[in-house]
Amino acid sequence: RTALAAALASEPMDVVRRLLGALDLVGGVEVIERARKLFADAPSRARLDTLSQVHDALRGATLDVPIGFDLGEPRGFGYYTGVSFALLAEGPGEPVASGGRYDDLLARFGAPMPATGAGIDLDHLERALDLAPQIDPAQRSVVVFGADWSALAAELRASGIDVATLPDASAESALAYARAWGHGVTMSTEGGRLAATRVVDGVTSAAPGGPASSLFERLLTEVR
Repeated sequence: RTALAAALASEPMDVVRRLLGALDLVGGVEVIERARKLFADAPSRARLDTLSQVHDALRGATLDVPIGFDLGEPRGFGYYTGVSFALLAEGPGEPVASGGRYDDLLARFGAPMPATGAGIDLDHLERALDLAPQIDPAQRSVVVFGADWSALAAELRASGIDVATLPDASAESALAYARAWGHGVTMSTEGGRLAATRVVDGVTSAAPGGPASSLFERLLTEVR
């Protein structure tokens, strides 16, 4: 912050205030609304609108991961033409992958078109996987509980997944049963909304609908 302030010493105070303020725009989705107060010009508003749409699209994809924003991050501005991003995981201390939107890049090679891409750092990925909870292949089974257990159990069994049923159990007791008997996931559905919990670490994921088997496979794949 001190070095940036020194570099901006000859700039108008409003420019200094906004650029130094950008260093504090780090956090959850509330950062976008804070940025709107600091950068009220039309081009900035349009870019913040785009960022908000990206956030909504990620949430609409039911990604069960935290989404953070850092609007004071300037690296890559000469390369990217839109949103840039990093994928983080426990352990490496550096992004597992990073990338962004670069509409002008392919034009340099005679093929102008919009493009988004990312690179994966395999060393960082390996470190993250080494520290991630591992699931035993024997745990490829589900404990289904709750009022709508019958249809859900039938759907999972039709997909070749082993199912145990506890119709009258609570979420807590179903998880305790699954942990005691070596099942990998607990799952319930109510009003068409699926909810599943991974037994190995208690991570819960939900989906508005769709194949229950897909939610089950996603939970297991995330810890392999």
